[in-house]
Amino acid sequence: MHWRNIFAALFLTASFVPAADDLFDFSDLDVVDPPATEKDDESERPPAEDDPLTALPESIRTVLGKLDRFSASKRSALMKEIAAGRKVAAEILVNSATRSDAATRAALLNEAKRVESLPPERPLIETAGSSPATQALALGKWESPQKNKWSITLATDGILTHSNGKMGRWYWVDEKRGVFVCDYTHMEAHADLFQIDPKSKPLKASGLSASGHVFPMGKTGSTSIPVAKKATPVEPVTKLAAHETATRKETEKLIQSKNTKVAAWLLQEARSLPAPHARVVVERASELEGKPAAAVGVKGSNSFEGVWSWAGKKLEFAEGGIVKVNKSSAGKWIWAKGNRSLIAFVLDAGDTAGMARLSTSKEGVLHIMPTKGKQSEARRE
Repeated sequence: MHWRNIFAALFLTASFVPAADDLFDFSDLDVVDPPATEKDDESERPPAEDDPLTALPESIRTVLGKLDRFSASKRSALMKEIAAGRKVAAEILVNSATRSDAATRAALLNEAKRVESLPPERPLIETAGSSPATQALALGKWESPQKNKWSITLATDGILTHSNGKMGRWYWVDEKRGVFVCDYTHMEAHADLFQIDPKSKPLKASGLSASGHVFPMGKTGSTSIPVAKKATPVEPVTKLAAHETATRKETEKLIQSKNTKVAAWLLQEARSLPAPHARVVVERASELEGKPAAAVGVKGSNSFEGVWSWAGKKLEFAEGGIVKVNKSSAGKWIWAKGNRSLIAFVLDAGDTAGMARLSTSKEGVLHIMPTKGKQSEARRE
């Protein structure tokens, strides 16, 4: 290539590369009318000194906050759109019922009622997983009977919706024992763990916050999973279900594009931060890039690794999601937060489930918080 052409190519490339300020302009995350949210219960949060985000620069916390509000706004708008669409579909089904025979009329009216009453967080047509009986225990709406009533709704796709407008993911810690964890938005320093009592009627669960606060939760509505029948579904419902699926994917794709952009900015900012803060930022960037929040320990990325002295025993959160007590396999664990600041675990003995949180105010101290029993501390050996 002639030198003039080389120079021209370099000039054009340099001219059209956006400046860093333009590339990381986050004005597109501003929401005009963010959804109203309930005030968080401070008892759910870990102490401020143990919140990994507290010591980060204000600019980083501001951008993460904007990202959370943007995501919540888009998902809230999606839920309203789905609810409105289902209302229209229900009206169509009722109108069809008036022109049908008695048997068909009853089926259409029942379907109209189901379509309109189904929470928008749940798909119109759901399929059971590998363990439908156990899966059904978790799916649906869980409500707190306490004064500051709040609820979470769990869907089959792993999405959870909090009544304050926040959303996140939920994962099984131990499906057979009915233990699952809810990981909320990126700006939240906490997650909640739930242990279902399968014998209770109506269904109840013990909740555990990242601060060690234990609280009751009750299941509302049916525990069954609506499964698509082999018979030909009603046309308005199948069309609406397909539209909802496409719209959900489109919304999540938009949110993920913003997550990826913020993640790239975080990695750039991490270069100028002290090592401890840089690690927190890099972990948050990995979470935004879509790394699975429930992934078990990977060598070199587990701050909880090593042996901990706990109640006269040797405790380990080993690779592969295995909990070891005195070097023997004694349970399982997963990350309760995508940023790997919190662990959810189940021990084989004593029907014990709980969470573990590193203390940032006390070096070498691990807070052990069970759903049953008292909190305790473990110290690194």
